[in-house]
Amino acid sequence: MGWMRVLLIFGSMAPLAALTAWSVRDAVVSVPVAVAGASVAAPEKVPTPPELATLKVDVDQDERAAKWLNEQLVRPYEKWTPPPVANARWKPVADAAVPKLENTRQLLIDWTEVVRDTETFERASIDVLEQEGANLETATERLEGLRQKVESKANDVTRAAALSELVDRRLVRIQDLGKRMATGRTNRDVFKRAEQAFKAAQYDQAVRILSAEWLGARTAEVDTLEVAARYHKDAEALRLRLSQATRVADVKAFREPMAAWPELARDLEVFFTKYPEPPVGASATLDTDLRKGLSKVRVLIAMQDLPRVPLKNVAQWLSAARRIGQLSPDDEARSLMAEIAKDWLLRGLAAKTIPEKDYKYSVDSQRGSLLEGEFITAPGGGSWRFWPRNKPSASNPNAYESYPLNRLEPREPPDKLATRDYQAQRQKLEADWSTQRAWQEFARRCERYEQEIEKYTKIGGQADVTFAAEGQFAADVVKNWEELEPILNR
Repeated sequence: MGWMRVLLIFGSMAPLAALTAWSVRDAVVSVPVAVAGASVAAPEKVPTPPELATLKVDVDQDERAAKWLNEQLVRPYEKWTPPPVANARWKPVADAAVPKLENTRQLLIDWTEVVRDTETFERASIDVLEQEGANLETATERLEGLRQKVESKANDVTRAAALSELVDRRLVRIQDLGKRMATGRTNRDVFKRAEQAFKAAQYDQAVRILSAEWLGARTAEVDTLEVAARYHKDAEALRLRLSQATRVADVKAFREPMAAWPELARDLEVFFTKYPEPPVGASATLDTDLRKGLSKVRVLIAMQDLPRVPLKNVAQWLSAARRIGQLSPDDEARSLMAEIAKDWLLRGLAAKTIPEKDYKYSVDSQRGSLLEGEFITAPGGGSWRFWPRNKPSASNPNAYESYPLNRLEPREPPDKLATRDYQAQRQKLEADWSTQRAWQEFARRCERYEQEIEKYTKIGGQADVTFAAEGQFAADVVKNWEELEPILNR
């Protein structure tokens, strides 16, 4: 009688007590308790994954419930056999109680197995779980089976709905974890492909992959790679523009404003405002190259002022050159400055047209009068025959004026002679433009031209050209040679 009463009491109270224990959600258990009757090896201590943090409380509480039921129902994994009935009249009661207790015991066994599965997830790291996705799938299947068993035995177990709710909640959590793991696997593949594209210098592709294919919340690692890819994408485009824009084939390009240079300088300044320092993972060399490129573009922009300095204004040209020197031009820029200087200096010595004077002139040594026209030596060579250039051509061609040979010294007009010599000296200077000696000689020649022309005009001649400006320009070059010489000789 005693054992039957205990059996009936526990048979009716055990499911209710177990479910009460399962439904306790505020309990805190620091150390999981092993399931009775099962041999469980001590798990390795690894950090609990964030995704499983909420499951840990369920696992601990479920183990407490399992332990309690184990103690109440003897050992769930051992065949439960009731003691013999002493009084035959109690046998029908015992027979009716046994199925209910067997159902409860079987549910306990099923639940304990699921607890073990979920405990495995908690003891492992996320990486291991993702590599062993089959474990997660198995646990999901077993939870589904347990839920079905709970539903099928709802008539036999008191308050089975509470157990079903608990199973459903755990099933949803594990399924959610599975989705997160699948997302993690996808994102690892996305990151790997983006990283490969970055290493292959396919920066557009890397940005597109991370922007379009990454799932869920972004990580610091993803943001770092994308920023580096965008940096390289923009930087390489600027470096290509620098290579094209700073490749100057001819110094004549400096004579007209180059709109591409200021625009490129602005874009580079915006880039360095956005990226004061190279981002993590980006090439520091690229930053250095672009900063050198910006300095070079600024020098080129400043150098455009040199050809537009008014010709022959040496002081203003040197002032512009000094501003460029403060920008620290490189060797290539200095060589360009030398070429620009040569071009500007030689343009300051413009080519001149030789006057079309088909006559000669001479001065009568006795009278001091100017004679301009045709001079012919008379037969015998003792005198000159002179035909004035302004005498009508219809006049008698034999009506020459006669002059003793020693009174005249016919020669070409001085402006015509000077222009012809000027052109020759200019060509000579072009070949030797970077020496002070050549400029000194040229200045002296121009001074001599002016002296001859002045004498000619004083006696009534008319000069068509002048060399005063060119002579003064050459003299200014000589005067400022100490400052010009380092620029010219590059």
